[in-house]
This record gives sequence, C-alpha cells and structure tokens, in this order.
Amino acid sequence: MDAREVSISFAEAFCASDLPRLASLLAPSFRLRGPLFQFDTREGYLQSLASDPPEPGACCILQVTGSAEEAAILYEYGRSPTPLLVAQFNRLSHGLITDVRLVFDISDVSRR
Repeated sequence: MDAREVSISFAEAFCASDLPRLASLLAPSFRLRGPLFQFDTREGYLQSLASDPPEPGACCILQVTGSAEEAAILYEYGRSPTPLLVAQFNRLSHGLITDVRLVFDISDVSRR
C-alpha cells in the first residue's frame, strides 16, 4: 500500500475505534503531533487510546493526496453529537506510519 491507502486505513480504523488495526499501521518509531496531544512513542499513543478509546463513528474521506511515503488526508470523523473535520499529514517508512501531524478545531472537541 502507498501512503494514501495507509492513511485511509488509519482514518477508518481510528473512526471505528479499531485499535488493533490502527496499531498494525504504526512504525515502532511512530510520533504524533496535534492540537491536544503529542506522542514520541508508538506505545505512548496506543496506551492513551486504550485508556480513552475514540468513540466509534462514521468516517467520510473528503480528500487524499500524496505519494509512496507521504500523504495528506481530509476526513470527517462522525462522532456524536458533532462530527469533527480532521486534516492529517502522514509520513511513512516501509509501509508504516512514522509521523503524524493532526489539525482540527479544538472548539469542535469541546462541544461534546
């Protein structure tokens, strides 16, 4: 799979709260930067999700662009009561996500 396909799989797994599938897409050197959290390890990110899993919701992919090792994806995470528009920028190595940069409006999160 190229970075676009892996990015779609990541978004779908996150929105479905499918943590085993999500974990299978992450490189050991995984890092994430976002408006609410930062993680420098795969284990730290997965532990955070295990203790507070995402609410399962619809995943509407709006746009994906990229290459073999980088992708940008815009999707709507259909959690209730307010869907969240997410822009995610991914870097991959050997088919696994190494770096994620998340962008979303944190005021949308606070309306829960």
